[in-house]
Amino acid sequence: MIKAAQIISGLRTATTFLSDDQLRQAETAFRRLADQPRPLGFYLDYTQANYREPLRQTSLADAVSAYLAVKTKEYERQIISKPQLTTIRCHLIVLKKHFPNATLADLTVRCSPPTFKPATHR
Repeated sequence: MIKAAQIISGLRTATTFLSDDQLRQAETAFRRLADQPRPLGFYLDYTQANYREPLRQTSLADAVSAYLAVKTKEYERQIISKPQLTTIRCHLIVLKKHFPNATLADLTVRCSPPTFKPATHR
């Protein structure tokens, strides 16, 4: 009876050395990569070879201030318009409110506020 329920649900038992948390993380990783052209090992190898932890974690608030300073200079040089600067400032205020204690490393597309959706290019 248990075997039939496992077959129907797609679940199976397996002996593993992984902890419950590690097992959940592995299952999540495989689900996230389901539509990708390469296996999990490829992405792990690439990350281990190329990723370097930042020497210093930059807070989102500091990054927003620095970014706004650059955009303000661009406005002063007439590279961007006042409405563009205003839009950037408004979006960054929402971002800081949504992630008040975040660092840049904490942010990913998956955790962005609902008002910010990645553009889809066709």
